[in-house]
Amino acid sequence: MVNHKNMMNKKSVAGGLQSMSPKVMAMTVLLVVMAILWGRVLLMGKGGPAAADAQGQTSTQEMVSDLPLRIEPVELPVLPGRNDRVSNDMFSAKNWTAFELNQNQRAASGGVKIGTEGDSELRHRASLERIAGRIKLEAVICDVQNRPFQAFVDDKILSVGSTLTVQEGPDQFVLSLKEISKKEVTFLWNDISVILKMAETFEF
Repeated sequence: MVNHKNMMNKKSVAGGLQSMSPKVMAMTVLLVVMAILWGRVLLMGKGGPAAADAQGQTSTQEMVSDLPLRIEPVELPVLPGRNDRVSNDMFSAKNWTAFELNQNQRAASGGVKIGTEGDSELRHRASLERIAGRIKLEAVICDVQNRPFQAFVDDKILSVGSTLTVQEGPDQFVLSLKEISKKEVTFLWNDISVILKMAETFEF
């Protein structure tokens, strides 16, 4: 009886498998494969590729931190005539406004010209020197005969006889425009002449 029942069970199982369609069998196989793959992923968890990447990053950081820090100087390019001198030397005598300046230097860059040799107002002269270095002659306007008759100074258009009021510290200076030429103008304050020269332009 036992053998007969086992044979009957085997026949029923075999008959059930034979009665299944190929599509159902393929779907069953796919589901089994997917279940195996998901099981591997869930079982591996953090012990899989993520853990391997984290371990690799940690080892890389340790290797970088173990390397000694090296600082190497970089030599900058030196342009002749530009980088080989101090542009504004505070210890140079040409920047001392409390003393008489060299006449050649003053003629080249504009500045203050003393009308009276015995002028004792050193503070005013120093203030006018600073004013001459601060305000700029931006343009000279010529008439139809190419004669200069107006000057554009400190955002103002001035003619001969016009005045320019400039504040320098606690003092206020009223400069009178005395003369206009093509490249410079001359202001007058008391006996002191303040000369402004137009900046040179270079074409390359």
